Order: sequence, then structure tokens, then C-alpha cells
Amino acid sequence: MNCLRSQFELRFTPIMGFDGSIAKITAPLQKIGAELLYNEINNGKYVLVFSDDSYLIDIRNDRMVFVSSKDLVNFTNPSGPFFHFLNAFERLKLMDGYIGLTHSLLAEWHVIEHNSNFDTNKDAFISSFFTPKITDTFKQPGDINIAVESHIKGFNTKFTFGPFNKETDIEKHNLKFILNNDSSNFNLNGLLCQSVITNSNTESEIELVRNMIEVSKNVRKSIKI
Repeated sequence: MNCLRSQFELRFTPIMGFDGSIAKITAPLQKIGAELLYNEINNGKYVLVFSDDSYLIDIRNDRMVFVSSKDLVNFTNPSGPFFHFLNAFERLKLMDGYIGLTHSLLAEWHVIEHNSNFDTNKDAFISSFFTPKITDTFKQPGDINIAVESHIKGFNTKFTFGPFNKETDIEKHNLKFILNNDSSNFNLNGLLCQSVITNSNTESEIELVRNMIEVSKNVRKSIKI
């Protein structure tokens, strides 16, 4: 199972006057090696890239996002990169316009390798999960996925999987977001799996994040191919 992208978001009520205080959040990150890659002041968006470690931190006036081309679990050790993200959020909470966290979200994209050439032959995927009658309703489907939604361990969970087609999926899901992605993962045959775990708890403790990661991992392991 190969990770293409993982991201964790903390979403909060939009902050008024956000740009005037952003340096208090970004400066400590720049001191530890972050490069301010993109700064769109009018839309309140700042992206700090840690290129050597394959992750970035996206800061906006209504969210903070940790994004990586590796499994998020690799970054959650004490004093690791994810803690830089959480510490930055603690600084953001001190801003005058900060009201409160609304929810958090974990999204992950993986490819599960499979030798059925699902990427080039959607019929192989369709025949594995549907009867031929499916084509009576959907004529020549351009994309096909199976989605499962549930409430697991207090989290709203959505899991989607279908044939991985690099010609369309990389752009559709914005997977190639950082310069040092492992490009070999984009040449794999198999299933593209997307898990989205939403937490309405207005806290951001690391154990809560680890529980969300565990739910995502267990859902992916449930696929039988």
C-alpha cells in the first residue's frame, strides 16, 4: 500500500485581520527550515514548505493544513514535524480575531497494488463488483468508484476506492503537490483509495489525531483484493 498524499486540517471560524499577525505564526517555522513558497495576502493564504521532509503547512484565515506525500503517522512522534504544526496552531489561537475550532479532518490517498490493470481496463473493475446490468444505466462511465460512509469511533468516515488512472486522478485529487514526491508511486496499477475522517470535537490533541489515523488505516485494510 503506497501513500500518494495525506493531509490533516484544523478548521476554525474565519479570522478578521488575519494578515496583520501572520508573521507571529510563520516566523518560528521559517527559523526551523520552512520556505515561504506561496503568499497570497488578499486571500489570506500562506504555504510553508519543508522540502527535505516532504511536507508543507498551509495557513489560511479559516484553516491550517498539514500536507505530505507520506503517511501522516510518520510525522506524529514527539518533537516531530507534526508538532511544529500543532505548536503553530497554538500561536494562531492567540490572535485577537480567533473565535474557535469548528472541526478537524484527515484525508489520505493510497494506491493498493493489484495486477488486474484496473487503470487501463475499467471493465475488469466493473465485472469484479457489478453485474453487466450496470452498463444499462451508466453508458461508458468515465470514472467509477465505490463509496462507503459510516460513523466509526466517534468520527464521520467516508471511504472511496476505484481504479487508479494516473492520467486523470493525479490532477483530479491534486496528488502531485510537492517537488520531491516519489514519482514511482504514480506508475502503479491498482486501486486508488481515499479516506476522509471528520472529527467534530473542537480539540486538537495528538491522541485524537492518532485515533483518526488508526481508523483510516483499518478501513483501508478491510479491502479484500
